[in-house]
Amino acid sequence: MKMLKMFLWLFPIFLFGSNGIAAEPKKVVFAYSSIGSMATGVWMAKESGAFERNGLQSEVIFISSGPVVVQALIGGDLQGGSGATNAVINAILNGAPIVGVAATANKPYHRLYVQPEINRLEDLKGKTVSVNKGSAYDSWARELEAKIGWKVESFGTQTDAVQAVLVGRADANVAGNTVIAWAVKNNPKLELSYLHTTGLVWAAPMRKDSGELRKVLENAIECMKLDNTIARMHTQWFAVAPEPGSAALTVFPGYGVPNMTGYDPTPHTPACS
Repeated sequence: MKMLKMFLWLFPIFLFGSNGIAAEPKKVVFAYSSIGSMATGVWMAKESGAFERNGLQSEVIFISSGPVVVQALIGGDLQGGSGATNAVINAILNGAPIVGVAATANKPYHRLYVQPEINRLEDLKGKTVSVNKGSAYDSWARELEAKIGWKVESFGTQTDAVQAVLVGRADANVAGNTVIAWAVKNNPKLELSYLHTTGLVWAAPMRKDSGELRKVLENAIECMKLDNTIARMHTQWFAVAPEPGSAALTVFPGYGVPNMTGYDPTPHTPACS
């Protein structure tokens, strides 16, 4: 299947914790701009106490706009954040001093949730697919509109896109895999269906001058992968285990996102307590 020809976005601290060093907790302010799949890791980590257990004194705030998150990060009001791909990429291309700290999905997934009789993409020929307007899933679905033969209908919020399926206005919804899993977990009228991997990455940006803090955060992420903390949270919140080989389970070499600005290939071994 055709790869998604666009950048997906930042997905943060699923994953943040620390290296277990007994020192004064590092203070971080982290913002997220969505209650969807790109941000679930942020409030999951906060609510589960993962920040504090791993040496981070965290303040997690909601900012309802990805571009505003990026502006706050550039301005120094944040130490990290999750925001829309286009805002991050545009900022980097225009010289903003931010870098990606970690990939949380080495092959991000698109998930469809559908009426029970639909089991594959081809079953949606001539049917209506709902998407959140302006999202990566909106672009992806429209790229495939001619090939699949479905009709794409955009909605102002993901909640409205889900509701369209429930009331029969749409036959399927396309969104992030964890967004879909959460909706299905909480609604017996929906079920998981086709899982599409794009081969691109999601990541969390940090300022370029945050080198040591970035290493602490990435070390924490790696330790939470190695002790299956992330896998357990994924299963608890979404009622499905993370996909084998996904970034939720895989420790990648170096610091940052390979082939992205700011990547440091220096080998290291996670210092876990």
